[in-house]
Amino acid sequence: MNLGGNRISMKIWCTVLRKNGTYKTKPIKAGEKTFELDKNQYDIRGYRIGKILGFITVLRALYVEGYSLPVEFDVDKSMKSAKLKIDSKAVKNATNKKILNVFGESEFTQMEKILIMASFISAGVSVVSLILILNITRAIGI
Repeated sequence: MNLGGNRISMKIWCTVLRKNGTYKTKPIKAGEKTFELDKNQYDIRGYRIGKILGFITVLRALYVEGYSLPVEFDVDKSMKSAKLKIDSKAVKNATNKKILNVFGESEFTQMEKILIMASFISAGVSVVSLILILNITRAIGI
């Protein structure tokens, strides 16, 4: 894609699910056929196209450690067959320490890091504005 003389290069964000429960995401140029991660070779044969915020296009491929082909699945079919129900047991399992420890070893993409930082900044600005509003209302006498 060539826009105004600047070359925009799409990347496929290839995520490899490791056997120890963690994952690693590696950006690959869209024209590449294979990539290597942790001494394993993976073939780029397919990817999913998604959108962030409705207008940012993201290409993603999902792999399992040791298997060279990407994982393919139909989301609609999987959701129908899963018949998911959320109850208190599911919430309790989500807060289990083993599950939370897996997230501690994961690696974040640049976009995920930016969104996390934006969330912290937003929370900080909200707290400061709340304190200012409370002080102003106290000074006015409301």
